[in-house]
Amino acid sequence: MILLFASCALMGISVAMFVYLLLMRGISQMAVATTDPMDFATAPVQAPKPIRDESGSSNLHEVLLARSRSERVVKPWLEKVNTVLTGATPQSRIVTLHEMAITGGISQTWTPQRIATARTISLASGLTFGLLAWRSVSGNKGILLAAIVVGVGWRGFDVYLANRARDRQEAIQGELPDIADQIAITVQAGLSFEQAIARTVDSTTGPLSEELGRFLHDVRLGMSRTHAFKGLQERADVPDMTNFVRAIAQAEKTGVSIADVLQIQADELRTKRRQRAEERAMKLPVLMLLPLVTCILPPLLMVLLGPAVLQIMENGMGGM
Repeated sequence: MILLFASCALMGISVAMFVYLLLMRGISQMAVATTDPMDFATAPVQAPKPIRDESGSSNLHEVLLARSRSERVVKPWLEKVNTVLTGATPQSRIVTLHEMAITGGISQTWTPQRIATARTISLASGLTFGLLAWRSVSGNKGILLAAIVVGVGWRGFDVYLANRARDRQEAIQGELPDIADQIAITVQAGLSFEQAIARTVDSTTGPLSEELGRFLHDVRLGMSRTHAFKGLQERADVPDMTNFVRAIAQAEKTGVSIADVLQIQADELRTKRRQRAEERAMKLPVLMLLPLVTCILPPLLMVLLGPAVLQIMENGMGGM
């Protein structure tokens, strides 16, 4: 009875946190306007207009009542719960998961607060369904099933962010040689470095094109090229991108032609991509060994040796 009550309580907590996450997302979408960031720099600054009644007076009470119920009641409560959940999760783990979200290109959606909330919901759901599985299935199978469910709830969200980051890193690593070659050709044609990147962004799609577009956006907002490249390097978190950025930064410091450096980097990146393809091809025989031994050889031995074994068994039994 106690375990059943605990399971129901955990289920209620999971549902409540899930509803909380949906409300938090809706409120953030209503609070943040989907406009161009440059509009804030060009728009004139206007003083907030106070809310006045018919007699022309205004006070704080009227201002608060003019807000919606979600802003006056729900949003402050959600922010308090969010703060509690963020404090309950180890800060180092939140930072690590947020870095994965940045690498995966979903940092705007998964902020540190939402990551802490999602991990809490995942863990509570895992514990709830684990207890239900343990109560539903008896014996060692129930314990094993409960352990698996709890493990999925504990590490499921972390695995999701890690896979998202790894897939995006692989996509950037695969696109980098072609885009670097295109930038090098465009610079050699006479365009500046920023113009070459802008032309490449307009003619390509993918995660690397998105990151280069953000790099151009940072430069146009006044950030130095060095800091913009550093942000690009941290967001991508790909060794080839790190070497590419360092080579361009070194060329700017020493005064070497960027066109020559870009061409050398493009050739080197193509060579690395070919070497990685050859490495994967060399690993295939080793990877095929396990399914060959476990799935192909046993049926083959049964087909070849099965009739002989049956004949030996029949002759032996007949002789007896």
